[in-house]
Amino acid sequence: MRLHQSSQQVEEDNCAAQPCVWLLLQEEERKPTFEKESLVWVEDLQVYSRFLDIKELLTASHLTYFKHHPELKALIQDFLLYLLLRKPEDIFTFAADFFVQFSSRNIPFRKLSTRPFSDEDS
Repeated sequence: MRLHQSSQQVEEDNCAAQPCVWLLLQEEERKPTFEKESLVWVEDLQVYSRFLDIKELLTASHLTYFKHHPELKALIQDFLLYLLLRKPEDIFTFAADFFVQFSSRNIPFRKLSTRPFSDEDS
């Protein structure tokens, strides 16, 4: 058994057992770097054309869904009216409380205020 080892030998032994951090750092330094190019997708005709095609398909799909579900328009109108009358600070909690009453699952919720709208609310 050797008691005295050179520092280079210790480094080599450690590297053989596990990856050395300094070797990884040296490897990182050797990797080529590429400058980031800005992508202006609106100017790329292929990308922009694909975007317009998908947008058209989605719009048609959404309109079809809206036509088949007239209750959706009424639900959104009711929500927006109630939201604009109450003007809550926390819109997300307000929306959660509003829509949970339509849930089929038994989710506990805070009852919405039924007090009439007043000038103090604005």
